[in-house]
Amino acid sequence: MNQKVVFAGLVMVSVLFPLKAENGLKVVTPEKDGVIRNGEVSQWGAFLQLQSELKQDQLYRLTGEIRSLSGGVQEYTLSLRSSARNNDRGTAGTEFAPFCWYLRPEKTGSAAMLIGNSHSKKPDLEFRNLSIAPFQEEEWTKNLFPDSEFELSAGTPSAWRKTGDGDAYGQIVKSDFIGGEKSLELKSGTRAGALETMRLPFRTGHTYRLSFWAKAEDPVVLSLMFHVWKNGVKHFVRPFSCRPGKEWKEYAFEVDLPESLTAEYPSLKDGFARLMLRLPAGGKRVLLDRIILKEIK
Repeated sequence: MNQKVVFAGLVMVSVLFPLKAENGLKVVTPEKDGVIRNGEVSQWGAFLQLQSELKQDQLYRLTGEIRSLSGGVQEYTLSLRSSARNNDRGTAGTEFAPFCWYLRPEKTGSAAMLIGNSHSKKPDLEFRNLSIAPFQEEEWTKNLFPDSEFELSAGTPSAWRKTGDGDAYGQIVKSDFIGGEKSLELKSGTRAGALETMRLPFRTGHTYRLSFWAKAEDPVVLSLMFHVWKNGVKHFVRPFSCRPGKEWKEYAFEVDLPESLTAEYPSLKDGFARLMLRLPAGGKRVLLDRIILKEIK
């Protein structure tokens, strides 16, 4: 029996309301209980506003727990004001689940961070255990994925989101995985679709190893794409694929990112990438667990 891998980057401790923020993180508005209500929607949406003193180009990790109060799954947005490169999106389910947002400020000083929903008229969200901390050098060789075994997640994986116009989606299910009780289930419908992570940090001049465990009852090709996209510049893509079988098996790939690549792909200078998982159409299903991305050299 494999010993369970625990990702130490996220340690959630329940606290009593009102909302508690740590590591110099201040809740500016709304100040009540960490809840954003539908009635607070303006023409721009509704957001929880946070404030902290941040340093230019230092990588930070903002963590917390989030849930939807709207009776279903909804997408939420995160943004660092006055910084287009520090925006992202995640998914909130109806039970508290951990989220992890990596950000890199473009200037030193007091920064305003927003978490909410600018797209929906149902931005009812609740937060707790918010904390922000600088990303330390030794953490590059640890797992960059939050909750990589999905044991802290309930129903909806908050650090992932459906993307594209297909109907593939992901949810947390109970499984027989060797290191825990839950796994990520990826399914497709009548059309191909994909599930994509929130942004993950990287550094040029280094090599990364992506590994995960997967299984599928019926033969299926699982396509993966490590990519960096930005308007106006060439899209950086590293594709991989595998064919999970009926037994759990580990798959691993390496992504080499020499500094010379930035000449052809200027978007790499921002230092954030996404991982996309894609299944073909036709009701395909695969289970994934223990997803690890880290520097190896």
